[in-house]
Amino acid sequence: MSYDQTTVALVFAGVLLCVIFVVLLLLWRRARRKGSSAVVLFGATYEFYNADQRAAIETIVEQGTEKPKESQETGEPPVEEADRR
Repeated sequence: MSYDQTTVALVFAGVLLCVIFVVLLLLWRRARRKGSSAVVLFGATYEFYNADQRAAIETIVEQGTEKPKESQETGEPPVEEADRR
């Protein structure tokens, strides 16, 4: 069987796109399991912010860490943001 050059190129491009899609999907799932990197970003750039910006960052980080604590104290399952609406 002989295939013309365009058919081989299209098959190769399709396989390559599928591989890229699977790799991106796996990277996305891995990033979601590890959590947000926003806290790491704020920690790494903390010195560049003024006092007001630092206070705002600390408030945001503390609010993010208080959600599990509230549910642990009451013994109730955590309420997701989508459930509150």
